[in-house]
Amino acid sequence: MLGPLRGALVVAVFAALGAAILRTGPPRYVQALYYAHASAAAQDAFVNSTLAAMRAEEDEASVQADGCWSLGRLAARAHNRRARAAAAHLAAAGGVEHILAAMDKHTGAAHVQQQAAVVLTHLARDEQLQLQIASLGGIEQLLRALANHSAHPLVQQHSCAALGNMAVNPMYQVKIATLGGIERVLDAMRLHPGDTHVQRQALFALMTIADHVPDTQATVVQRGGIDLILSAVTAHMSVPHVVEYGCWALMVVAENHQPCQTRILEAHGVDSIFMALDTHQWDTSVQRFGIGALTSLAANNTASQEEIGSKGGIERVLRALAAHELDTAVHRHGTHALMALASSPTNQRRIGALGGIQRLFASMESHRNDRDVQLFAVWALGKVSDIPENKAHLLALGAVDKLLQVRDLLALSGVDKLLQERERVRARVRARARERERDRARARESV
Repeated sequence: MLGPLRGALVVAVFAALGAAILRTGPPRYVQALYYAHASAAAQDAFVNSTLAAMRAEEDEASVQADGCWSLGRLAARAHNRRARAAAAHLAAAGGVEHILAAMDKHTGAAHVQQQAAVVLTHLARDEQLQLQIASLGGIEQLLRALANHSAHPLVQQHSCAALGNMAVNPMYQVKIATLGGIERVLDAMRLHPGDTHVQRQALFALMTIADHVPDTQATVVQRGGIDLILSAVTAHMSVPHVVEYGCWALMVVAENHQPCQTRILEAHGVDSIFMALDTHQWDTSVQRFGIGALTSLAANNTASQEEIGSKGGIERVLRALAAHELDTAVHRHGTHALMALASSPTNQRRIGALGGIQRLFASMESHRNDRDVQLFAVWALGKVSDIPENKAHLLALGAVDKLLQVRDLLALSGVDKLLQERERVRARVRARARERERDRARARESV
């Protein structure tokens, strides 16, 4: 009997607490206590009471902002199973509609736009909630917030973050770009060059909106995005997250896009990437995406391959592979980079001379269960084997026997040339053996 009564009491207390928070402002210590101990039923009651208070005073901007703040703290705990359920309850209870209505009604209130963008950022991590946000005009509201509050860094930061989460879904990439999303994000970077939070979230939005969308990649280049990305990386070189997202954005926009590759080279982007790799040698995320940016630059671009190779790019890739021996993602990017750079005969020689062959085998050994590492390493070895001294080195290391362990990849990589070369060597050895045997036979006959 006491159990149900106690549960009902808890629900009632937290429902009252939700209404009190909106009347008096959201005391953070009370919120922390609430989120630490609330049951699923209490969370749902809190959501209901918060939305009810927001509906009752929809003309009051402060109530709308405080309500969004409270809901945002709940939605932020998306890793928590009960919080995810509460976010779903929020959406089912009409929360998304009301949040967007608050944005529409209070377009001039920066604090409403900011807190609403925070809630949408967290809700947009869920694919079903993305659909609801988009169908109710959430993308348009976020872009309007960026336009109307260009001087407000927190609105810029959280609106970019929400758009970035929406653009993770390919369904909304083109829509955001078509509505001017790239321009708005770049304006945020341009107007707030010293704000690390704005720069980071704007870079995140750029890379998700432009990912594998050639027209959007072109827009980034045409609107001066490459220079803004490089400026962000350079100006905030001591901030790992900004550097990571900057390198990630370069990797995305340069992938299979020659005009972007060219602009990065012209703007001395290779030097900026090298500085990032040197400054953050022990940060695995910076290493992954810095090397990934080099890979995108080098792919099918001879000028990039030569510049990266001549300035020490291969040494930096090999250093990362050695320093982060157990990080599979670093080795995926590193072996992929060596594969791309090895399209140049000059780089093939560099890789061989710098110990790259041994390092590729070490990657294969350390990450033998990762298909990508195996494939990229085998393909890179196939390319460097075009150089006779590298081929001899590979054969001397017993490369063929090692590569036979990944036979299913050989046809894709060109390493089958090594198999053919080994057979030719063995054929010559057998021929010389037969010739010596004939010589001995003739010698015996002459005695």
